[in-house]
Amino acid sequence: MKLTTAPRLQMNLEQSIEIISKTVAKKTGQPLTEVEIGVLRGALEGKTYEEIEKDVRKDESEKYQLSYLKTGVGPPLWKRLSEVFESDIRKTNVQVVINQKLGKVSDLIWRNDSSLASTLIPESDLYIKRLDIEESCYKEILQPGALIRIKAPKQMGKTSLMHRILKHAERTNNKIVYLNLLQAEEKVLKELDIFLRWFCANISWRLGIENQVDNFWKQNFGGSNLNCTAYFEEYLFTKLDSSSLVVLGLDNVDQLFAYKSVAGDFFKLLRSWHEDAKFLDKWKKFRLVIAHSTEVYIPLDINSSPFGNVGLVINLQEFSFEQVKNLVQQYDLDWEDDQIDRLMKMIGGHPYLVQTALAHLKANPSKKLEEFLEIAPTEEGIYVKHLREHLLTLKKGSQKEDSNLEKAMKQVVESKEPVRLNSQQVFKLESLGLVTVQGDNVKPRCQLYRSYFLNHLQKDSSSTQ
Repeated sequence: MKLTTAPRLQMNLEQSIEIISKTVAKKTGQPLTEVEIGVLRGALEGKTYEEIEKDVRKDESEKYQLSYLKTGVGPPLWKRLSEVFESDIRKTNVQVVINQKLGKVSDLIWRNDSSLASTLIPESDLYIKRLDIEESCYKEILQPGALIRIKAPKQMGKTSLMHRILKHAERTNNKIVYLNLLQAEEKVLKELDIFLRWFCANISWRLGIENQVDNFWKQNFGGSNLNCTAYFEEYLFTKLDSSSLVVLGLDNVDQLFAYKSVAGDFFKLLRSWHEDAKFLDKWKKFRLVIAHSTEVYIPLDINSSPFGNVGLVINLQEFSFEQVKNLVQQYDLDWEDDQIDRLMKMIGGHPYLVQTALAHLKANPSKKLEEFLEIAPTEEGIYVKHLREHLLTLKKGSQKEDSNLEKAMKQVVESKEPVRLNSQQVFKLESLGLVTVQGDNVKPRCQLYRSYFLNHLQKDSSSTQ
């Protein structure tokens, strides 16, 4: 197997993989295969499957097929690790969960390379509780037919809150299912029937119930939504303990917003299940938690979607000064209030940016805050991967019709006053977490974004002239 690993990470990365492998072998009786270790290693390094494909080889000339790694190796591996470590482990969160589970050994992986810091939201005990929000969610999820909708831009803590709600529900022996729509391929999202089959199959798998979608799907039964409802009522619910609740967490549902007809029908289905819980005993034990970025920008019937005036709506906000101060204390940083103020002037109270900054400064005690702030919006700063990914997203968005995101963001960062954009641009930029809305206008979310994009968008536009 050909490997590509930074030398200074090699020992600690390999130590973590060795611990994981031994734990899996001890608990299951079967060690990880060579290709599973290759996929795990790549995921821990923050690589895409495309990058992993280049590293994982049967020999020097033959590579594993990308499709095989994505479907034949990845999903079974994450399921296996989830069972062994008793956590929901996916490729997208394996760094955080392993960091949490292995403690100091794997913590060395992240601390030895600042470039990895931008791929990680530190968790474990270093967590700022949103007490009012969490308590409201914990009470709501136990209500018959409960529906909780978590709304916030990317990396504001939606997924973390969702997992805490699911974990709370699980404590009373309920069945929980976490489904991230980022895992659905485009061909799945384009057609309602294919999407609902994928939806039912995934829920069956995560509940540990045999997939019987093909046997229950009837072509002339009244449509895909009815088939999906019947699959739940006549099959899934009958396989579960009648005293257990079924709590479904749907993350990143805005992945469907680009497919208007599918989204409209699927959201009507979810709303109908919520309404059925008022009258049908089978659905009273069904609970739903939805997470998405900002507002829905596709036209939906407010009376037939879960985005109407139903359930509990949670709008996650940035950390306040006091919450950041609390987090600084948790990191054992001896800071004055003016230091916290200077940090927040650069990155605001954005949970991901704050956590990343504090983790980095704690791990590098010789680095002064002034030095950190000076290089933060540059290619030398720890946010470089995060910022480059946003820059790439802006450029990709500018290649699509009716969505010149690059030009829109350039207009925002160049103006000293909030500017007005079209509604689709506002939705997409706010969903990315790059801007905040003030009335009908928007401004950069923080100085970090203003400085970086003011510099790079100007460079790129001038280079093309």
